Amino acid sequence: MDKQSICPVCLSYFISSRRKYCTNSCKWKAHKPNPEKRKATLRRYYEKNKAKMLKANIKWLKANRDKANLAQQNYYKRHREEIIARVSTPEARAKINARRKEWKKSNPEKVCVMNAKQHNRIKFDGVRNSILERDEHICQDCLTRNVQISVHHIDHSGQTEKPNNSPENLVALCRSCHRKRHLNQK
Repeated sequence: MDKQSICPVCLSYFISSRRKYCTNSCKWKAHKPNPEKRKATLRRYYEKNKAKMLKANIKWLKANRDKANLAQQNYYKRHREEIIARVSTPEARAKINARRKEWKKSNPEKVCVMNAKQHNRIKFDGVRNSILERDEHICQDCLTRNVQISVHHIDHSGQTEKPNNSPENLVALCRSCHRKRHLNQK
């Protein structure tokens, strides 16, 4: 039996026995995707396929890093003589050194980062890069990637004069997890 109904989207009258909406376009408008529901679905999918997604992201990062290195090498090969001529003269060296000093004065926070990198080379006896490669540049606590990763001494010997730099004692962590580990130590 056909009856007259009101479409809840456009509020127009239509005759139908079973339909709730007057047209398919009104039906689609009424069923727009809910962003919260979409986030929950993506979260469930991520939890279910976390390992597979991590492997895919690591593979993508390695491939793109290799492409960037290759592009840089090709540029250097093409412009090698020009680059050497530009930086090898004493005047060019003096100009470069003056620019470097000026840059250091204007960017003290970046200089601190550079000093920290040099400190890490000294502090970890050259083992730091092998630990990062072993852990695939992924935080071992929260499994995040594409963030700044630091190497942590599990027995907290990194702040002593002679740290224990054996690979079993070192782990890669992101900054927030590294901070949490040190706060839990106290």
